Amino acid sequence: MTAFTAKVTSLLNAGKGFTTTLLNNLWDNTTYAKEQIESHVHDGNGSAKIPIGPNYLRNGSFEDSSTAGWTLTQYTGGTVAINTSNPLDGNTSLAFTSTVLANGGGDAVSNEYIPVTDVMAYLLKAIIKASAANISSKMEIIWYDSGKAQISLSTVYSSSNTPTALTAIGGSLTAPSTARFMRTKITGGVPATGTSTGTIYFDGLFLSVGGFDASLHVREETTSNGGTSVVGDQVRVLNTVVSNTILNASLSSNQITLPKGTYSIHASAPCLGGVRHRIRLVNVTDSTVLMLGTSEAPGSSDPTQTSSFIRGIFTLAATKNLNITHYIVAAQATNGLGVNTADGLTNVYTSCLITKVE
Repeated sequence: MTAFTAKVTSLLNAGKGFTTTLLNNLWDNTTYAKEQIESHVHDGNGSAKIPIGPNYLRNGSFEDSSTAGWTLTQYTGGTVAINTSNPLDGNTSLAFTSTVLANGGGDAVSNEYIPVTDVMAYLLKAIIKASAANISSKMEIIWYDSGKAQISLSTVYSSSNTPTALTAIGGSLTAPSTARFMRTKITGGVPATGTSTGTIYFDGLFLSVGGFDASLHVREETTSNGGTSVVGDQVRVLNTVVSNTILNASLSSNQITLPKGTYSIHASAPCLGGVRHRIRLVNVTDSTVLMLGTSEAPGSSDPTQTSSFIRGIFTLAATKNLNITHYIVAAQATNGLGVNTADGLTNVYTSCLITKVE
């Protein structure tokens, strides 16, 4: 780092002109200012370079192999470190590795206290993946009062089985009435949660004012046929979360859990043969049908595969569990719920994209 040279009054007297010493001092101080701006040493938090744009989180992508702007805590037997082998956004990610399930891996908390108000919404999202199934993870907001005393935590994302494929997570939330500051906390390997140890990768963390089109995309993925259809109603398989940015939404045992709100849905499911068929969006909690899919007739003597579609908007007055059922007139063995494409890639059968509109 270039040293700063204080002003030398004698070099600035009228009539002396530009001397070699004066020009050297000007060069050194210009270089010093440039270095200070580039390193952004300006706040006592050891902050990283300020990203251009609306992201309030400094160094949310952990670039330049740096954890500047974050305080790392390694749990007993765990590690938290920059990783260049599994970047999810840019060329580095932050890896949390656990070796003892009861202890977990570790956490990272953003250093800066971001000013907030309780009359605006805030969006926090990230990219995540796990090295193996059944490893836990969590992303939270820590709320503080005007004196920066902690009030509470809000969980934006929590999973005991973090996806092993790159997945977008996040949510939009409002601060408690007395909150005036916030910080972000991410945890990989939550102590005594999940059933496996391994590594959680976080990257691309983004915090801003305002809501966004939060969505949940789930579907059935398999390498085989969709399975045998039966006469009447059957629950369609939903086994994969493609992305989830709806706060407190989740998928478990073919059921989608959604909090109170208004949503749009785009869903489909195929049927081979079946004579006639249609899918339905069902409120499992209240045993009611929320929406009906299109009526389809693929035939049976020379069966073809057709899909029934659901498009529309629905409102939930409270948190509910939902699923997609499929009414089929005639059974078809092995592939009645979808035919294996056999192209060496994963088959996708039932698919459901839900977007929170208010």
